[in-house]
Amino acid sequence: MRFEKWQALGNDYAIVEQRNLPFELTPERVRVLCTPHTGVGADGILLLSETEERGFVAELRIFNPDGSEAELSGNGVREAVMYLRRNGWTDADSFSIRTPAGEVRHAREPGVSLLRGLWIRFLALLPLESLL
Repeated sequence: MRFEKWQALGNDYAIVEQRNLPFELTPERVRVLCTPHTGVGADGILLLSETEERGFVAELRIFNPDGSEAELSGNGVREAVMYLRRNGWTDADSFSIRTPAGEVRHAREPGVSLLRGLWIRFLALLPLESLL
């Protein structure tokens, strides 16, 4: 399983693209992934999916380490926005993503950086056997 782990102001998330996930992300799998020492040790998982919905670059689902789903996380959205731009999902200065809480619109402003408080990622590969 391919993922990147990002941190923003103390919240670290594993970021996964739905198209690269060979199985359903169940609450049990989320708990296993987020567990320190035996998993990736994350505060949650950000699951990004492509969307055909007009006006949106992606859909974002946010999973807590206990496997429940959150409607929104400010730091999680911040990480997702940077991930989407850095990984070629969009190069637009202004775009929207869909979350369970509704539309989140990102607008890049001169002199304002999303990098503030954001520790850039590390890439990791996790053997699928540990999740099956």
